Amino acid sequence: MEITVRAAAQGRRVPEIAVLTVRVSRESANQQQAASAAHTLMRQLSDQVRQIQADRPEIVDRLVVSPVGTRSWRPWNKEGKQLPMQHESSGRVQIALTDFDLVARLTQEWSGVDGLNLSAPHWELTEQSQRELETEVTTEAVKLCRRRAQVMATASGFDQVTPLQVADTGLLERPQAEAAPAPMMARAGAASAADEGFDLSPREIQVRIQVEARFRAD
Repeated sequence: MEITVRAAAQGRRVPEIAVLTVRVSRESANQQQAASAAHTLMRQLSDQVRQIQADRPEIVDRLVVSPVGTRSWRPWNKEGKQLPMQHESSGRVQIALTDFDLVARLTQEWSGVDGLNLSAPHWELTEQSQRELETEVTTEAVKLCRRRAQVMATASGFDQVTPLQVADTGLLERPQAEAAPAPMMARAGAASAADEGFDLSPREIQVRIQVEARFRAD
């Protein structure tokens, strides 16, 4: 007899990296003024984060500085009249840090600067920790499948089960006429603090993995 089962496991870890994303934005009716103001502010911000990287490279997981770009449009007033052209120049800086005290200080500092728009921190694990967590959760999901299959086999009068196939949900081979369900993907992430203001408490990283397995009962 063959037994097909599905099981899911979940794991959590305290984050190790906080990612801060800052958008520089300056707007003006004069395109050159908007661009000049944005480039000045962007240069100040870039110099600051690069100095952090130079002084304490061990706490900077990554640093990305995007170029300044400009968009233009003609707004409308409440009476439906088209107003003069407006221009906005903007750029973006993203820095990932392992020092959460510094994250708190930078958040407080940048939140008070005109022209800087700071997103709530995004929490991550290091690549090694992420792999370790996914390995642990996958292992547990497979073990759960085997235990579930063994329970079914015992209830059906069989002594043991032998694995035939193990796969992510939706990838297990099925008879051609049987439709496979939509796969459940492994996911990892942390809840955003954007809807709660700037909550700087590290948010646990969660990984949930679901697998399917087929066993032969003997």
